[in-house]
Parts: sequence; structure tokens; C-alpha cells
Amino acid sequence: MSRLLRKWVAFWAARGQAMRSLGLRRGWWTRRCIDLLIWPADLLTVIDSYRSVFGRFPRLIRPRTYTELIQRHKLLVRKRRYTTYADKLAVRDFIADRIGPEVLNPVLWQGTTLRTCDPAMLPERFVIKTNHACHTNLIVPDASRFDWDVACAQVERWLQWDYSRQWGEWEYRWIRPRVFIESFLADAEGRVPVDYKFFCAWGKVQVIEVDMDRFGTHTRLMLDRDFQPYDFAWRVPRYQGPVTKPAAFEQMLEMAECVAEGEPLLRVDFYDLPQPLFSEITLHPTAGLGKFDPPEWDRRMGEWFRGRKRR
Repeated sequence: MSRLLRKWVAFWAARGQAMRSLGLRRGWWTRRCIDLLIWPADLLTVIDSYRSVFGRFPRLIRPRTYTELIQRHKLLVRKRRYTTYADKLAVRDFIADRIGPEVLNPVLWQGTTLRTCDPAMLPERFVIKTNHACHTNLIVPDASRFDWDVACAQVERWLQWDYSRQWGEWEYRWIRPRVFIESFLADAEGRVPVDYKFFCAWGKVQVIEVDMDRFGTHTRLMLDRDFQPYDFAWRVPRYQGPVTKPAAFEQMLEMAECVAEGEPLLRVDFYDLPQPLFSEITLHPTAGLGKFDPPEWDRRMGEWFRGRKRR
């Protein structure tokens, strides 16, 4: 793509970011105007990132694969409620209204800077998160060995991060950054609980992702809605051992479909505990840049999420 065109795109994106930094973000139509100015930059980000991973341009007009559908969704399906879905604090009110507050992990504290939190009021184990980005978590299994000053500095850097510019995911642009602290979750053996991720198309679960040992030797199993494994891997090695269907599986599936009702693409995550707990809603899993093994599954997933009859 020509250097001149890229300069033109950067010019208008800078104008939009300037309007946003001036505080012109309250009205919905003002936001739409700013998004319109930045949209060509989002388009370039989507094209460049996809090409760097898959070695080709994404088909955005008539996508055939799941990863291409995600790219089009980022650019063309922009609903106001999507910012609520992406905001890890605001989404809690939506979940409480949709399926009940009992599925929410308690928030112990929240604010605009971690430095205003008193560590003495926290339990021995907890998790620090920000609400406006991905991969901005600090798991604290032992507060007595935790360096609070280092954490404060790390969180300050995170809070300055405009995650929407990373992969062209516009919905993060309009989240007011905050930091919050949640209770530490563990299963009966004291380990991080298994995370079940339900991929939904138009409110119907099509695929379930189960992650094993996420902070150790990470493996993953992809299942159908009947808890039968698919023969493909996605981003990380395929789990080869036995897997037991959790007692709350049907409950989690039903709740995921309730949350995703009416949405063309949505992933809803729950932790497997005696009482299933909500984890997060994801609009664009892995920003649509995760490779399938074998690659044919990218096309098959695309057929399901375009609404075609499965297999």
C-alpha cells in the first residue's frame, strides 16, 4: 500500500484521537464521528495483522473462514452495547440482569489508580485486573510475597494503553480505564479452575474451548455442544488426556446461550466451580488471528458462524 495513502490514513486517525483526548466522547454521535475518522486506520491494522499471520489479505467482502469473519465483524458490526461487553466492570451489570448476580466473582476494590488501594484490606490471595484491555492481570497467590510498588507501576502503564489500536478492536476505544481487584478463584485442590469458553453463533453454542493448566503446560481441547471432542488444535497444543464432563456443563451452556442471544458472534466464558462463575464476554477471540491445525477447520468454523448447516 502506498506511503502516501498510509500518511493520509494516519493524518485522519490523529485528528480522531485528538478529538477523543479533548474529551469529545460523551455523545454517541460524537463517538461515531471519531470512529469514522479512525476507521481507515482500523482497516489497515486489520489487513496488516492478518497478512502477517496468514500470509495473505483477508476476504472482508465475502469471508469464507472463521478468522476472516472476525476481521469483518471488527470493522463493520459496531453496536453500542459492545463497549459494555468489552468493559470487564460494566459487563457485570449486564450479566447480573441477564442471568443473575450469583454468577459474578466478588469485586473487592476498584479505582482509577492502584496506589489509592490499601493492601491491608485485601485477603491473602487476590487478582488485580484492568477493565479496558486483554492480558492485563496480576494473579497474587501470596500477598506477603507480593511487591506492591512494582504492581502499581505496572498497572499505571496498563491504564495508559489504548488497546483498541492493537488489533483494530474499536470497542475498547470507549472504555474508561479502571483497575479493580477480584477474589482469587481456586478449585477443590487449590488450583486455578478450568475455564470453559462457549463460542456462540446467533445465540447457539457451536464450539466449546476447554483450557488445561493455563499457567503451566498449557493445552486445549475443542468440543461440540454434546461434549464430544473435535479433531483439531487451535493456537496451543491439543489436549490428549481424558476429560470429564462437569456437572454444571448444561447449566453453563444454557447461560452462555442466554447471554449471546441475538448476537452473530460472541464467546461467553465460565469457570467450572461448584457454582459456575462468569469469566468474561469476548467479541473477537484472539482478535481473529489464531491459526487452526489442520487449517481446514478455519473454513469449517466459518461455515457454522455464517449460519450454514453444520456438517
